[in-house]
Amino acid sequence: MDGKCDTADSVANSYRFLLGVKGLENTTDKWQNKDASSHNEHFGETTPPVLGCSGGVSCHGSSGVTSPNNTISGFCGTCHGNFHTLSGGTDYGGTSVGIGSTNSSPFQRHPCDILIKNSGEYEAAKRTYNAQAPVGRTTVPENVITGATANDVVTCLSCHAAHASNYPDMLKWDYDTMVAGGGGSGGGFTCHTEKDNP
Repeated sequence: MDGKCDTADSVANSYRFLLGVKGLENTTDKWQNKDASSHNEHFGETTPPVLGCSGGVSCHGSSGVTSPNNTISGFCGTCHGNFHTLSGGTDYGGTSVGIGSTNSSPFQRHPCDILIKNSGEYEAAKRTYNAQAPVGRTTVPENVITGATANDVVTCLSCHAAHASNYPDMLKWDYDTMVAGGGGSGGGFTCHTEKDNP
């Protein structure tokens, strides 16, 4: 399916055939984020779910594994729930999972499905759309949005490549070359714009 996928109740009408995931598929430059005017749009929420095999929202539905909140990060969390969901559940080994107990800083792990602030170091990141660090939208748009909105959210795909990268943890940038306060660009500095200032 191409274009807007905002039903997501079957594989056929889900974003990139990922059951339960909503989004807008790029119809111009297929399968890729080319630039601010030609990219995919990912659905995001403002609070990550509590996800876990016990004590949380299950990702196992009657049709198979599915994103419990229809977001791309929720889909990633079905396997990687110990990273970007709210704490409260446990993984299959009984280990506590999540970013912390609330969607407020400080976090145990970097959050996803959280609003990007419109102030401070994040304000500069909200001015333009960065195709290398895509954000989620709280509603699936009809067309590509070329700029930032007041309701943009962090997704797993903001920092990680979906299928592989040349860097550890499938990150999109080489974090070994980035030093807070040492200048630089890309990576976490895309949103945390003041951390690269010497």
